[in-house]
Amino acid sequence: MLLSFARCRHYLTPADPLFFFRCRYGLNPADTVAISHAHKDGFDEIMTVAQLFDTRLDIFGKPAQKFYEDLAPTATDSYQRIRLEWLGSDDKEGFKLRQVETVTFADVLREFQSARPTLEQLMDMVPPIKPRHYSISSSMKACPNSVHLLVVLVDWKTPKGRSRYGQCTRYMSTLDPSKGDVYMSVDIKPSMMHLPPDPRQPIIMAGLGTGMAPFRAFVQERAWQKAQGMEIGPVMLYFGSRHRDEEYLYGDELDAYKEQGIISHLGLAFSRDQKQKVYIQDKILEDQKHISEFLVNHVGHFYLCGPTWPVPDVRKAISDGIEVQTGRTAASVSDFLDRLKEDGRYILEVY
Repeated sequence: MLLSFARCRHYLTPADPLFFFRCRYGLNPADTVAISHAHKDGFDEIMTVAQLFDTRLDIFGKPAQKFYEDLAPTATDSYQRIRLEWLGSDDKEGFKLRQVETVTFADVLREFQSARPTLEQLMDMVPPIKPRHYSISSSMKACPNSVHLLVVLVDWKTPKGRSRYGQCTRYMSTLDPSKGDVYMSVDIKPSMMHLPPDPRQPIIMAGLGTGMAPFRAFVQERAWQKAQGMEIGPVMLYFGSRHRDEEYLYGDELDAYKEQGIISHLGLAFSRDQKQKVYIQDKILEDQKHISEFLVNHVGHFYLCGPTWPVPDVRKAISDGIEVQTGRTAASVSDFLDRLKEDGRYILEVY
């Protein structure tokens, strides 16, 4: 399952857009605005100006080139208007540099201060905040009264040295339950990741970074099943990140599951801990005999979660291993993996 944070933003400060617009426009944060929904005839959503900026408008998002074009007519300074028109039409290179620097809607409005769209215009020009989806990293059976998430704070420096932060992760990092109850609005979204119907079926999981989340839930579920007296099949887990000391997520827990026999094989690939880089596809290829046996002869399931870049290399490692172990041709193995995908036994959740 995926937990979706639909409208999250860190707390407002003098650097934030509501403060900026209140000073320039004289907006009252308590004033209300009506938002019409085209797909709901005659329905208006009522919210305060503070809610509009804090939970709805993606004012910290990156504007498309059209935003500059649409903003230009509202500029009273002729130079700023011409500059906005240029950025919105012909200056492709300048726009690309702004994208690299993660220039936001708020940054543009601060830069071109003679451009003063009305609040209604701004609501049309700035899109709503996009939902943030996080894989649930706990089993509902093992943890019936709580939901666990694996979240890494997103922060980085732009080429010019400006500090940037992920909106949702920074918001969550500011929450302090010790100071009182913390309430957050979330949605549950079905995931493609499902355990096989029979707990005896082998599962082979490959997670990179926070892609470990669903597999921690899977392992918890297998541990719960075993505790109930069920027979569980092989559990092979591959995890990849840069450094063991800094990024072995749930490491102590995974090591304990390995000692208990819940995880039958744990393949760890910390790419930067040695001179020669090691990735999960390398570990998968090393274990080709077991992986081939489980997928071909024991109705095993393979899962990959994480960034998209290793997808072709991981598939090649699995394909090469099956070719060696079974003597099949590359074309035959490719068809076999395609069938596994169609049958829901080769599942990718990548981003």
